[in-house]
Amino acid sequence: MKAAGILLLFDAALAALGLISADQGREVPSWSIFGALGLFGLWQVVLFAKAVNPRKRFQIEPFFRATHYVQAGLQATIYVYLSLYWPDVSTYAPLILAQVIVGYLCDISMK
Repeated sequence: MKAAGILLLFDAALAALGLISADQGREVPSWSIFGALGLFGLWQVVLFAKAVNPRKRFQIEPFFRATHYVQAGLQATIYVYLSLYWPDVSTYAPLILAQVIVGYLCDISMK
């Protein structure tokens, strides 16, 4: 998949999470998600416009560290366990996932 396609996939996921938050009646988090999406969209347009060659191909290089996916797996396990006994945790799952997506978008857009 091309770099632009991956960025659009993350943008679409963030927009979907904003719509889920708005559907749940959470106005402030949904506006925050849409605000972050707007800023990332603007930043992505600036990055593509500043490319020296308009036909230049951007490339995303996978870089996996064990500390990243082990920590993410452990935290996901803890959240799933907590959501079994405290139902409020599962209502915040879209917001937690939105934070993860924003983190990845920051990392992808800044390199």
